[in-house]
Amino acid sequence: MVKLNKEEKELLAFVEKGEWKSARPTGKELQKYLQYARNTLDVLSDKNLMRQIRASEREIRRGARRYSFEEIFGEPLNLKKPRCARR
Repeated sequence: MVKLNKEEKELLAFVEKGEWKSARPTGKELQKYLQYARNTLDVLSDKNLMRQIRASEREIRRGARRYSFEEIFGEPLNLKKPRCARR
């Protein structure tokens, strides 16, 4: 049997008493999670991508130097999406 910590035991007690129930995702959430699953399967089924991932993992395990986005591309990573101009 798996040993549970205090928090896990409390959660299990709530579930067993019926005080805590799981919620089904809404349509939007479900679509988002389905897309995550599809994207994951696309990567896992692509032999070239998986080869690159395994090569990177080996390099990291060997202690290869890691580079930042800015070091590689010479500019900072900007995660904000640009706003579209309204016409």
